[in-house]
Amino acid sequence: MTLEIMNLVQGYGSNIVLDDVSLTIPSGKMVSVLGPNGSGKSTLIKTICKVMEPKSGTIFADGRNITDIDGKEFATVVGYVPQKYIPVDYVQVFDAILMGRAPYTGWSYSKEDFRIASEAIELMGVQNLIEKNVHDLSGGQLQKVILARAITQQPQYYILDEPTSALDLRNQLNTLRTMKMMMSSCNAGVLVALHDLNLAIHFSDEVVMLKDGHVYADGPAEEVITEQSIKDVYGVDSEIVEGRGGKYVHICEDFDNIQC
Repeated sequence: MTLEIMNLVQGYGSNIVLDDVSLTIPSGKMVSVLGPNGSGKSTLIKTICKVMEPKSGTIFADGRNITDIDGKEFATVVGYVPQKYIPVDYVQVFDAILMGRAPYTGWSYSKEDFRIASEAIELMGVQNLIEKNVHDLSGGQLQKVILARAITQQPQYYILDEPTSALDLRNQLNTLRTMKMMMSSCNAGVLVALHDLNLAIHFSDEVVMLKDGHVYADGPAEEVITEQSIKDVYGVDSEIVEGRGGKYVHICEDFDNIQC
């Protein structure tokens, strides 16, 4: 099973943000999208999740054009976690997470739906929040709740737009470990937009690096995230260092203009 984006062109009015972008998200793999601000990461994710209609190009989910998949079925295919989520309903956290089962239910939830939601709550470590109102949560707490709802949704593909942006270091690591576990246990595909190159190196199976709306490079993380690509895409000097946990990116530029 694969999610394929083919020759995608997308933008806002006459401003083209993505130009002829193609990539594949296979089942059981985590693909990270990297690139500086304005490179089109969020626009790509919104288009895949049918928030925006492509100007041209096609997106296939297991060979089916996503435009042919209705909303309820599409929610069983793609679980979308936006970069910013603004609660519109005054609901408790447990109910907000349980809503992830909506694509599978009629007028009521089953015991199985409650079990799945409870497991997601435990996975994301938000047991202490379930009786709170979503409007009373911090940014990091809300981000974990929306991730729990996506897990409850049990989609074939998780599409995540900077899901760790409001989280502290420990919760960033726990979140990506959880997504890797879900990917492995359910054979789900994961597409995640990230800014942290070191998180991408350690958690990604594949990386797509965007520059100026085009795919600069794609492939295994250690082949794409290089000193040269970081210089070309981000305009920053760096070195790839071997540490106890593997390779990581060390940024060389500092306030004293010391180079690697």
